[in-house]
Amino acid sequence: MPDEQLHFDYKPARLVDRNGDLKKRWYVEFYAWDAKLDKLKRKWVYIPAKYKTAKERKAYAKKLIQYTNSQLEKGAVFNAPKIRKKSNKQTQNIQEALELAFKLKTVNARAESVKSYKSVFKDFIAFLKDNEVAGKKIEDVPLKLYYDYFDELIIDREVSNSTFNNRLTILKTFFNVLISREVIEKNPLASIKRRKHKPSKNQAFSEEQKTAIEEHLLQHEPSLYFFTRFIYYGFLRPTEITRLKAGHVNLKEGHIIVYPDVSKNGKQETVAINKGFQKILEQMKIDEIPADYYIFGANNMQPGKTQLRRVRVTDKHIAVLRKLGLFDGVITLYSWKHTGVVNAYRAGIDIKTLQTQLRHHSLEMTDIYLRSLGMVINNSLSNQDW
Repeated sequence: MPDEQLHFDYKPARLVDRNGDLKKRWYVEFYAWDAKLDKLKRKWVYIPAKYKTAKERKAYAKKLIQYTNSQLEKGAVFNAPKIRKKSNKQTQNIQEALELAFKLKTVNARAESVKSYKSVFKDFIAFLKDNEVAGKKIEDVPLKLYYDYFDELIIDREVSNSTFNNRLTILKTFFNVLISREVIEKNPLASIKRRKHKPSKNQAFSEEQKTAIEEHLLQHEPSLYFFTRFIYYGFLRPTEITRLKAGHVNLKEGHIIVYPDVSKNGKQETVAINKGFQKILEQMKIDEIPADYYIFGANNMQPGKTQLRRVRVTDKHIAVLRKLGLFDGVITLYSWKHTGVVNAYRAGIDIKTLQTQLRHHSLEMTDIYLRSLGMVINNSLSNQDW
């Protein structure tokens, strides 16, 4: 028989939004052919509970529907015979395989992750095309070619070890997806090793720098000043702050809930509000901001419904450092976190409390971080005798 694509009956995926009722669970519904039952079978996929607004749910559903329908159009079925997988494995070239891996990795990824994946994907595909192997099967691409790509990054493009490692990690992830899908049996990049990377030193502000910047911000950039307080007191990441909404702040209970769709690691966490932080939040009149508004919106960092881009905050902060003659590439927006931690530790806050506020998974991680800031750990015995 000729080797041709089989086509099966199906009903395209669609969003069931429960008539717009956000209290009910929305889901995506579709029908695909069940090879074992020899008839159409209904399937529904619930929208994750972390998506609270209609806009968020529709955005998630749109990606899921696009991917699902593309698979249905290609002949995806339930209980497919293994022979179909074998056929796909035999006919798929490296570009098509990596396109599949890219789609699977980005279907529910954060915007920042999608941007990184897309950049590496496009660059590697361009390299494959330049070397006329994009149309070859993965098993026919020689190992030397993969080494050539990473040699080019080091020798010709002179990328940093950090960039090298990041690209290697992303590409290995793509190939691991293909292993799980039984497209390939082993990762062709397995023998390529990461390069040694010396982490940049964490640099806090001196007291003089801190005072000068704060005075300038209070006079010329009050919104940016308030933004830095979330870093200084809450040890929050800038990207997390751009996702925070007024409803996440509970002044009465004295904490901020960092929901999974806000947190970098995708886990729900809590940040304590100390006295200094509470005064700032009261000054911002946080309780008067609508609960569904971003605390720092896209319109000049004022509260609003449109999310602020993190890069705008970074650019504003760099501009201030340049104006004050403090920009050196070492002190950054993150220096507010480093400064807050140093001052908290010097004020007598114990390492366990700092671990909780920093949301570190272990005391060892906090210990290493404090040492990177030049803090001497466990000196309580220095003035003791026995």
